[in-house]
Amino acid sequence: MFYKSFTSFYTPKNTYIECAGTFGALFHLEHVEIFQDSPQQQNLNMFVTLHLMRIFAFLIVCLSLAAYGAQKTSLTPTAVCAAAEAPGPTTNILFQSADGGKTWQDLSRGLPEKLDVNCVFSQDGEVFLGTNNGSVFHSRDLKKGIWKQEVVGGAFPDLSDISDGKNMVTGIFPGRSGLYACVYKGGLFRRIPATGDWQPIHLPLNENIINTVAEDEQGNIFVGCQNGVFKSGDDGKTWKHVFNESWVSELIVVNGILVGSGVQGLLRSTDDGEHWICTLPDKGAVYNTCAIEGRLPVVRDHFAAVRVAGPAYTSETGQLRNSVDGGKNWQRMDEGLFPLEGVFDLKQAGDFLFCTHKGGISRSADWGQTWELVQSATNLKEPLRFELSTSGKLVFAAIVWGGC
Repeated sequence: MFYKSFTSFYTPKNTYIECAGTFGALFHLEHVEIFQDSPQQQNLNMFVTLHLMRIFAFLIVCLSLAAYGAQKTSLTPTAVCAAAEAPGPTTNILFQSADGGKTWQDLSRGLPEKLDVNCVFSQDGEVFLGTNNGSVFHSRDLKKGIWKQEVVGGAFPDLSDISDGKNMVTGIFPGRSGLYACVYKGGLFRRIPATGDWQPIHLPLNENIINTVAEDEQGNIFVGCQNGVFKSGDDGKTWKHVFNESWVSELIVVNGILVGSGVQGLLRSTDDGEHWICTLPDKGAVYNTCAIEGRLPVVRDHFAAVRVAGPAYTSETGQLRNSVDGGKNWQRMDEGLFPLEGVFDLKQAGDFLFCTHKGGISRSADWGQTWELVQSATNLKEPLRFELSTSGKLVFAAIVWGGC
């Protein structure tokens, strides 16, 4: 008890001075009162007292130095301890294939351990990871493990609060003036290039659940959300509600044609989003859409759609479809996958198509007629799954939380 109270009220530098003076004075006065009637005896005891004071002061100084050493040791571990306790490199978050899916390299080095990733996006050699706590990690030096972290949704968000999906970065999308990021119940943000800052973009009706963003060649911005589709022709300053028949979860623009996923099925617009028709009825289903390059000169671009949620599919409904006529008609392209369950994603890299499903990652070299498994998901437990992003012939696969 004395040791604890002593170290609490005195600093290491002045402890021995104050304590020696205080206890020495009390000790001296006590002996003066006892031996004041005998000068010879008093002188003798004074001599003894001085020696006892020196011994006591020496003990106080020893206790002080011991306390200082204990405090210093507890605050600053030795290099040997720090090296022994240093965690190993982070693994099992992000993978890359540069050879058409034959081999996969773990590029998670430099990321925080147990990072909860929700989406992945790659562009011009840079990879972006949206997380469940409002941050975006991005890197151009993946092999060196150099990552930068940016906060989306405000300067001082509560990054520890992920209740009800709060602060979750649900999607990252390309844009001419900067990337877009959707934060669940937090709205839409655009990245200011070369700053690392994300600027909020305000939509009508206090819309704060944004599902998808797309831009066309004219600079129009289309936003799919819980209330349909909003369009802006002035860089987000004003908005027009161009589709109001319930939610829209996906949007993509190719050669002036918009294709999206809505509550009635796959949607299509050919007049800058002003009017929409349903070209593949599938009520209640959710599709992820993408564009893939055509293999024939007369068919430059295909639309592809992955059915990721909805009523139970049948052999007629299928899970993967593509369109070679601008989204008017849709054909099956998953015969080689059926009856695999849970197809989530579809991307193209070079001459291969890649898709993710509950079993892992499969690729097709014949436009979806046959598929082979190239990366197993044996070690992934629900709700974890793979999500893909491609840049040229590079394929990036992030382990993300499940969902649409």
